[in-house]
Amino acid sequence: MSGHANSESDALPRPASTDQILTALSAHRIAGLSESHVQSTISEALTSAGIDHTREYRLSRRDRIDFLIGTVGIEVKIKGSRADVIRQLGRYAESQQITELILACSMRRLLYGVPNEILGVPVRKHLLQGGLS
Repeated sequence: MSGHANSESDALPRPASTDQILTALSAHRIAGLSESHVQSTISEALTSAGIDHTREYRLSRRDRIDFLIGTVGIEVKIKGSRADVIRQLGRYAESQQITELILACSMRRLLYGVPNEILGVPVRKHLLQGGLS
């Protein structure tokens, strides 16, 4: 350990910004028939971009978000109804651990109608490349 409290080696890693996360997702073709496969590919994309993340992070007894990066949560959807997705994002937005959400989706129709903010938490929408339109 160095004797310098402010040396670069002692600095904590800065959490990735939402734009950095979205750039990492955009840089990879992410497709799959199962949500698990898509999540694995997203994890690889984040890792290759040097973005530390936790997969399947438990926010509460009931809720587990697909990825947590600092205070940014990523929810991955390859199927389901828009109403169910919005309800799920609303539960995540209630968590004090989440300051921003990303909905990463392989189906364009699920992205339409999802609000840009839920309970004061910004929601960014990302159509996964290689996904279905």
